Amino acid sequence: ISIPANATITYGSNWNGAQFSAVDNSGVVLYSVNNTNFEINSTGFLKLNNNVGAGIYNLNVSIRDSSNNYNSTIYRLTVNKKDLFVIAENKTKTYGTSDPAFTAVYSGFIVGENQNNLGGSLAFNRVSGEGVGTYTITPSGLTSNNYNIIFVNGLLAINKATPTGTITGTSPINYGTTANIQGTTTNTGNADAQYRLFRNNVLVNNPDNSILAAGTYNYMYNVTAGTNYTASSSLSTFQLIVNKDLSEVDLLVNNVRSNINVNQGSTIPINLSTTKGDSSGTIRLFLNGNLINQGSSKISNMTLFNTVGNFNVTGIYLDSQNYTQSSKTFFV
Repeated sequence: ISIPANATITYGSNWNGAQFSAVDNSGVVLYSVNNTNFEINSTGFLKLNNNVGAGIYNLNVSIRDSSNNYNSTIYRLTVNKKDLFVIAENKTKTYGTSDPAFTAVYSGFIVGENQNNLGGSLAFNRVSGEGVGTYTITPSGLTSNNYNIIFVNGLLAINKATPTGTITGTSPINYGTTANIQGTTTNTGNADAQYRLFRNNVLVNNPDNSILAAGTYNYMYNVTAGTNYTASSSLSTFQLIVNKDLSEVDLLVNNVRSNINVNQGSTIPINLSTTKGDSSGTIRLFLNGNLINQGSSKISNMTLFNTVGNFNVTGIYLDSQNYTQSSKTFFV
């Protein structure tokens, strides 16, 4: 008997078979093999009938001659496991959110097979941590008799989140009312960032409790980049309108705040002062529509009434930066 060398193949690969040959004076009648997954023909060629799993196959190959004499030998075919790569796919998420579902791709299955041909259950573990950075994803848990499973790690990238913020306040307000404008945020894990409140592009305290002159003010709330958040030049904006307040004047005619009667030829004091208004605001005193005095804060005039009749005495506060115009009138 001529015996071929033992062979080694990989699971799923083609095997070229093995050729046996035997010489007998009476003539060889039959070759046989003791494993139904294999077949040997009348010329002594041994081949596979079916795809076999990984393992060592010790085949008893027998030869019978025409005189019913038998001879046999052991032929060994080794089928090694095939490398199969289970590769964890790279994933990303945003800081502060839950992990995505981890998945894997496979490389190395023979034709017609897939993950359903594996044992065990695919599981994943990742390096702990929730800060911005990169974390290793490790797959595991699958088994196979025919595959040498090689687990390949993936990466989870946690990216910076976009910060949020809001400006709160009341608008419009009247002059003299505290602005009370405040920028707030609910972002967590961003202690190294700087949140800043600007009024008309000038940095102000947060909250801004200033008493502002009448006018329109544009606020902006922003933040610098931090470990876990990106920078934002404008988290929120707010427009504050400060309206002018109502001014008030105090008019005294002959030291009383009412209409009065005097005798012809009397000279009496008329006093006008600002009780609510800008300190630099202008007040004017009129008698029958004629200006008799003007200034700021407090003015007086000694007025002669030498004609019989009714006289209109009016004090006016002129419209100013923070106060509207107002007036008060009495009759003499």
